[in-house]
Amino acid sequence: MSLQSEPRSPGPIVPIERPAFDPEYAKQIANRVPASVDLIRRRSPISPGSVTPAQYLALVFRLGDHVLILSDQQSQGQAVFQNWSTNPDRNALRAFTIGHEQGVFFLSNPIDGEYHPNAQQGTMSRRSKESVTAFRHVVLESDCQPAEQWLRILVQIKLPILSIVSSGGKSLHALARINAVSNEDWDQRVRRLMPLLVKVGADRGALTAVRLTRLPGCYRGNSLQQLLYLNPRATSEPIFQK
Repeated sequence: MSLQSEPRSPGPIVPIERPAFDPEYAKQIANRVPASVDLIRRRSPISPGSVTPAQYLALVFRLGDHVLILSDQQSQGQAVFQNWSTNPDRNALRAFTIGHEQGVFFLSNPIDGEYHPNAQQGTMSRRSKESVTAFRHVVLESDCQPAEQWLRILVQIKLPILSIVSSGGKSLHALARINAVSNEDWDQRVRRLMPLLVKVGADRGALTAVRLTRLPGCYRGNSLQQLLYLNPRATSEPIFQK
């Protein structure tokens, strides 16, 4: 008798279940609170109505950060905002406030402003992970449910939400702090959060460290990308509990 064990046949392949949006669950979570745009504005530590685009970036980013600004999503950016002051010139980004049909965006994490080889695309880029100097933020947006419902979900999320901005269309973008030490660390942190975030409607495609989001105080055609909430010192305490 041979002492060699018989080879085992491989077991059935179990597919990896990807997190998916659950409309009924999202509605259930949203219905826990009666949040509204007016309520969110009242809970904002900084009154959002008078904040200019330059002031917003100076409050959300740190001194010395460089932020890529663009109105053409296919470009490498039309400007780099350099955050040298907590009280910048109110008119520093005035050229971006009107006249842009697609609206105006900024890269959610700071960059060095230099062009680097992008291995994935085989081009030179200043809006790829090679350009990012700090993997600090994550963008939360949802296009699969009404903005009012998404807002009621956002105010319950246990993440430091720095701002909530209307897209100038039918959605809302939130910027939350992650404070990862590297791209790999950012991926791991967001991967742990992803199942719940996607279940309540967060766009999986937006959960990347190199992500464009709407710059408040600028117009998308005739619609204002409006700042609804701003808290540079946000903690993980949900907005609705503040």
